[in-house]
Formats: sequence, C-alpha cells, structure tokens
Amino acid sequence: MLKVALGQFAVSRVWEENAQVCIDLMERARAGGAGLLVLPEGILARDITDPQIVLKAAQPLDGPFITQLLEASRGSDLATMMCVHVPTGEGRVWNTLVTIRDGQILSQYRKL
Repeated sequence: MLKVALGQFAVSRVWEENAQVCIDLMERARAGGAGLLVLPEGILARDITDPQIVLKAAQPLDGPFITQLLEASRGSDLATMMCVHVPTGEGRVWNTLVTIRDGQILSQYRKL
C-alpha cells in the first residue's frame, strides 16, 4: 500500500524560502513512511499584490529551485510531485507538473 503525504503550505514570494519548506516537508514525509508527497501548485513564489510574480519567479527545470529539491531527494524512495512555473522564452510560463525521486526528474507535464 502506498502512503501519500500532502504538503500544504502558504507559498511566500521568495523561492529560497519555499524551497526550504519543501525540503522540510520531504524530510517529514520520509520520516512518516510516505512513498509519495504532493506539494501545492505554483510553489516557486506567490504574492496576490504582484500580478507579475509568476513571470518574475519562473525558473527552468534545471534552475536552482528544482536542483535543490533534487539534491534533497537523493538516496530516497520518496516521490515528490509539485507544479512550478517554467519560462517559455516568450514572456509567458508553462505551469508544469513535475515528479522527482532519488535525485532525478521522473516526469514533467506542461499543463494546458
């Protein structure tokens, strides 16, 4: 049986803070015996007072946010799913569902 952990949190406007919260939630999920951790959508940054935050905070999948989470996942069987905003290069972003485990990206899906 697969134990699923839900990692709900209030996303801040600072991606470094959000990455640390995600890493902490990954550690707690592992300690609790979960095989899958599901994190919120848009976890790079959020600020309802700044309509451009999504564009300003977007990072490629090989950027520092995902890289930190991949490093934190090394040596673990815990799969972690999240949605991040990835720049398209055209002043827009892809809302991308990503699954990571043991230092690797297992899947990515650009939501329509």
